[in-house]
Amino acid sequence: MGDGDDTSAAGSAEQLIADGVMDEEGVLAEPATITIATAAPTAFTIPLYMAAAGHDAFKRRNLTVKIENMPGTDSYPLMSTGQLDGNYSAPDVGMFNAIHNGADLAVVAPTQIQAEDAKDGLYCRVDDMGGKPFSWDMIRGKKIGSSQANRGVSMIQIVKNLKENDIPVTDVEVVQMSTADQVAALEKGGLFCGLIQEPITATVEEAGHAVFVARQMEFGFPNGSVAFGKSILRDHPERGYAFVAALAELYRDELQGEWLRGREEYFAELLGQPVDALKKMTTPIYSLPMEFPENYARTFDQTWRSWDDLLQYDEPLPEDKVIDQRFMDFANKLLARD
Repeated sequence: MGDGDDTSAAGSAEQLIADGVMDEEGVLAEPATITIATAAPTAFTIPLYMAAAGHDAFKRRNLTVKIENMPGTDSYPLMSTGQLDGNYSAPDVGMFNAIHNGADLAVVAPTQIQAEDAKDGLYCRVDDMGGKPFSWDMIRGKKIGSSQANRGVSMIQIVKNLKENDIPVTDVEVVQMSTADQVAALEKGGLFCGLIQEPITATVEEAGHAVFVARQMEFGFPNGSVAFGKSILRDHPERGYAFVAALAELYRDELQGEWLRGREEYFAELLGQPVDALKKMTTPIYSLPMEFPENYARTFDQTWRSWDDLLQYDEPLPEDKVIDQRFMDFANKLLARD
């Protein structure tokens, strides 16, 4: 969060309840709308699209959710000036640099965790392995594709794998490229490896041009987050409490166990995506109570410091400068009480 911003009494759930702005369940006294950005309608964004479709957990709290499709990198500047309420994405370098420079930005809730048997991850080109099983030494001097280049969440596991195999990140070129372009490049030889997510992974495996070599994320680390900007953190925190409380309720009531199975047609219609693609996916995990792993912000910070030109500051950001805990605390108390 920006300098001078904190969870003071004025923005606390207790004070907002006492002021009559919302009640103990996070129901808003007056109807409100919150606009959340996300890159595209994908399986990753199912909870957000359920919210926008008027799920009861949000409707009951007098909160309407609107979606603005844009990359996370484009949303953070708008969020910091109050032109956009939040995003459903993942932290990136620009967000951390902006927080350091005093911007009103914070992550407020985790999204999905990759299933333990998920196939999201690094796929490497078979023809470039010379008929041998994959080894990390093969990656030296090669290109890896990533939709966020080296500035996003997917670099956490890549950097960890490189370090464990004594390979400097400078020995690998990370190229910014859409998932669709990565798939084409793996076929034609423009990349050695690409970071591919389900359900597109099934297409890659069926084509046989590339094989899975490593997970995208360590099991238990969330793939993304909900983040808020100035309009929620400072101006209307009651809308943030309502949104995160409703999201936690949706996780609990709709997205536990093998929640995807048997509902693929509904979710395909919700997203405007082919139903067959969803049928090929493993079911993501929505963990409760809502919480981020220990040293969440530091993990990003340490990853990006592997390159000299990404972060604009020297000392790691404190966890409470990146995570605004009050919204999750409120939501978790409601879950524990029910």
